[in-house]
Amino acid sequence: MLWRLETSTGAWAVKKLLSEADDADVEAEFAFVEAARAAGVRAPRVVRSVSDEVIVGGIRVYEWIENRGSPSPDVYSSRAGAALGLLHNLQIPATGPPDEWYMRRYIGGPWDSAELARLDELAAQSPTGRWLMCHRDFDPANTLVDVEGNLVLVDWDTAGPLTAESEVGYALLTWMPEPFLEGYASVRAVPRPAGLNAFSVVLAGRLNFLAALLATDDEWSAARAEAVRAGMPTAAGLERVLETWRRFV
Repeated sequence: MLWRLETSTGAWAVKKLLSEADDADVEAEFAFVEAARAAGVRAPRVVRSVSDEVIVGGIRVYEWIENRGSPSPDVYSSRAGAALGLLHNLQIPATGPPDEWYMRRYIGGPWDSAELARLDELAAQSPTGRWLMCHRDFDPANTLVDVEGNLVLVDWDTAGPLTAESEVGYALLTWMPEPFLEGYASVRAVPRPAGLNAFSVVLAGRLNFLAALLATDDEWSAARAEAVRAGMPTAAGLERVLETWRRFV
């Protein structure tokens, strides 16, 4: 939940977290955001409390970014790729691997679809590369366009260990692949994908989300599960994205 708070010192975004966060993870995320901002990635400044804490009673505060809403991928994919390239330039080591959500589908039982079963196999493959601090939710829904037309990266709460390859794979399924890779390549070398395991992280997350929705017996979850299932990539579609990706390395 997010509110706008107007004070004598300006406007602030007040966010109520849905779950508890480990203190060490919160401090690592804070340092990551500060390093990203210093490197030129546009992101809201995190506000610490008078007791020098990032989260107090499940509440955290950021500077409010006046914005035009989420960007259109067909316009902003190149800028998004450049922003991710700047993040990966930081090369901040992270202890890994990440938790199961990112590594395999562990919720629910066997799928009733051969295509989902194939994606399940891909999700269980290990990503390649070194564990780095990453945003881990790099899609258009977690970006804003400010009033000057700049792309702003928000929702850093899930930042943690991933590989550069797996985060690029994640992003390529939500942004337009070719301009995104062009933007990334303008900042740093595009990581070479080993194969379809480059998409294992995004597949694991989506399949876990779908399985959790299917296990929940209410109308909203059923409708959301239908939408998530309809939006799942196919193995053939992943091969096409992989072919585009390999042209940039």
